[in-house]
Amino acid sequence: MEQDSLKELIKRRGVEKGKLTLYKKYLSNLDPMSISAEQCLDLELRTDKMSKNFMEYEKIQDKIETISSEIDKELAERECFENSYYESIAKAKNYLNQKNGSLSSSNSIQSDAIKYPDIFLPSFSGNITQWIEFRDSFDALVNQTNLKAIQKFKYLRGCLKDSALEVVSSLEYSEESYAIAWQLLCEHYNNPKVLVYNHLRAIININNVPTNANSLRNLADNIFKHMRTLKSLNISAENWDVLVIFLLSSKLEAQMQRKWEEKCNSRELPILQEFKSFLRGQADL
Repeated sequence: MEQDSLKELIKRRGVEKGKLTLYKKYLSNLDPMSISAEQCLDLELRTDKMSKNFMEYEKIQDKIETISSEIDKELAERECFENSYYESIAKAKNYLNQKNGSLSSSNSIQSDAIKYPDIFLPSFSGNITQWIEFRDSFDALVNQTNLKAIQKFKYLRGCLKDSALEVVSSLEYSEESYAIAWQLLCEHYNNPKVLVYNHLRAIININNVPTNANSLRNLADNIFKHMRTLKSLNISAENWDVLVIFLLSSKLEAQMQRKWEEKCNSRELPILQEFKSFLRGQADL
């Protein structure tokens, strides 16, 4: 049953990867020096649509990583797709910026009034466990483009909420403020010790898990996300499986704990992948 689900997910992932391949092929056939107004509009529409492709791929890949026993292979797969996606979107934005800049010069339009295409960026409210994802996405899609600093500042302010917005709220709206705002955010949240501690705290302080499909799936997904982030922070957690399983299984309801004990009724210590597969299997019943 689980292998059938994995095959279906890999098939669906292939469809999303195919969409990115077609988008990259389209980009490769464009000449940024002679792109027409019609091509510019077409590129904007295609680029907007790619955000849905990214979100669908992420959703599918999260499920695959929960089921698959080849974690390193799946991490490499995700990294390859994300790098390709961000590189393509950044290239598209550069093409559009060049075209819009040209139109601005010929028509004496202020570049700050140009409508730039919407890009898929996660919001960031100050939850430090979401910082790395936000930082890397924003860096690839905004920092590495040739947008003016004032425009980057617009994007940044639009992404921030709550305590994260408070970090930069005292800055006036100006070209000079963008570099200061980004530096303030990085100084505030780029703290390896705090990042690691908060991901560990998120695992340790997990609430009791009711026996329903959504809760069990969320637990399985969150385990992997936190462990994956810890690995990206150079924390070696290869031998943590038994500790994490012991901690998280205690959060299950008594009946679900008994089912888990029955499943791993042997003298061998279970591995985290088995526990995640168990949760997914129970959620699918």
